[in-house]
Amino acid sequence: MKILAAAYARYSTSLQHETSIAAQLKAIDDFCRRNDLTLSGMPYIDEAKTGTNMRREGMENLRRDAHAGKFKAIVIYDISRGSRNLEDWLSFRREMDKLGIKLYSVTSSIGDLDKPADFLNETVQAAVGQFYVLQSRQKSIEGKAVRAERGLFCGGVAPLGYDIKDGRYIINEREAPVVRMIFDMYAAGRSYGEIMEEIKKTGITGKHGKMIVPNTLYYILKNERYTGTFVWNEYEMRHMHEWVGRKNADDEVTRIEGAIPEIVPRPTWEIVRSRMEANRHNAMNNSRRGTNYYLLSGVIRCGECNGPLSGVTSTSKGIEYKRYTCINKRKSRSCNAKDIRAERLERYIVDFLRERILVPDVIAKMADRIIAYMRSSDEGSVVRAELASIAKKTANLFAAVESGLTTPEVVERLNEYAERKRALEARLAKIPAAAEIDRGALIAVLMADIEKSYDDPRACKELVGRYIQSVTLYSDHIHLEVLPNLVRYTSSRKQKKFTNPCELVNGAGSPGRARTYNNSVNSRVLCH
Repeated sequence: MKILAAAYARYSTSLQHETSIAAQLKAIDDFCRRNDLTLSGMPYIDEAKTGTNMRREGMENLRRDAHAGKFKAIVIYDISRGSRNLEDWLSFRREMDKLGIKLYSVTSSIGDLDKPADFLNETVQAAVGQFYVLQSRQKSIEGKAVRAERGLFCGGVAPLGYDIKDGRYIINEREAPVVRMIFDMYAAGRSYGEIMEEIKKTGITGKHGKMIVPNTLYYILKNERYTGTFVWNEYEMRHMHEWVGRKNADDEVTRIEGAIPEIVPRPTWEIVRSRMEANRHNAMNNSRRGTNYYLLSGVIRCGECNGPLSGVTSTSKGIEYKRYTCINKRKSRSCNAKDIRAERLERYIVDFLRERILVPDVIAKMADRIIAYMRSSDEGSVVRAELASIAKKTANLFAAVESGLTTPEVVERLNEYAERKRALEARLAKIPAAAEIDRGALIAVLMADIEKSYDDPRACKELVGRYIQSVTLYSDHIHLEVLPNLVRYTSSRKQKKFTNPCELVNGAGSPGRARTYNNSVNSRVLCH
């Protein structure tokens, strides 16, 4: 009897093109004919997607259907199509082994990972795939470094206020005055909200035509290039398409004074930098006393034992270190969950709120969800629903009477329904008509939290309590619930800055993916 198998094919942005999918699928089909395999339904395909991580729609659908038991085998063209990350590939293999699903490759040898020879052979093939990615990435970095030494544009999107011509920065005369205004207002102590109002009057939008939002302002104000200083490689933002977010050593950073036309005077930029640094510091360390000390107290739990996590402070050489630890681990030693640095996690939560939740499109969806909830929980709605239910039950009993059922119990129940109906109608008459909820006013209230998150660092604790329903810390990932039934979010714990797209559930749509490019620096990454 032939085994039911699924076909998976992928091409990346720089190595293949869409025609390679057809070639892969033809080879897979021929392989299945020769090996008594029957392909199940449509193939799983990822077009122009990197193989350096497993967050691909086709791969995620494949894994979901594998857990649903829709097939017993998976066929790929070669191991590099499945993954170009050794760790991801071995994890995927183990996952499929547990499900009893066998993997086949048209061109590669895939055996039993528990057999030493098969394990070595397969690991070498997967490692070679990752080696080529790292090699190509290194060549790209070296090429960009050469351009950076000459003060040339190294890719990405030009900052607002600049255009790129022949690889060099030139001032965009329409946008530059707005950039100066942003810096001048912030240096003068003006709020994000006030700056946003002035920007709206100019009609200026971002480089992609989208409205400038508070998060955009944040990255504009951090960009030292506006002073005329070319800076490259200050931060390594991503590695193998995962967030790293670390600051590189000074000797790795390319810095050239006067390589870019100046838009913002250095003294103004220094004032802005000092104010932003003070706000960032206050956001994480506003008060080292009481409940403000630990931003997530009361909402964070252990994913291993479901116990609460508590904040713990230790001191070494006069320096305080904060961490979250499972209370069952501390008290009864019944949990082995790893601790996590409080500063790292808290900064991530604050950034998450600013970049994923407190943004206009998500705020609008929140307002609609809140309005729907308030209407459904209105007292008048509840009473009217019970009246409708009684009317239906009464009609059913009358139908029974007409058919000849006239027992004392039926008459008694009809009298009970009539009495309950009168009581409900009297109650309904006393309930004032529900005022129509002003959507615009509600959105304005929620939008005020956007400004508060930047301009009032002390409000971070309040905002976490308002928007974060729960934070669950597992050994390899973090799960967030943002408002009941609104947002669920899962993020890896492996990186210094946690990433993965959040998902609005119940048909609310999506607030978008994580920021993958900081416009104040060039990211060091090559897609494969």
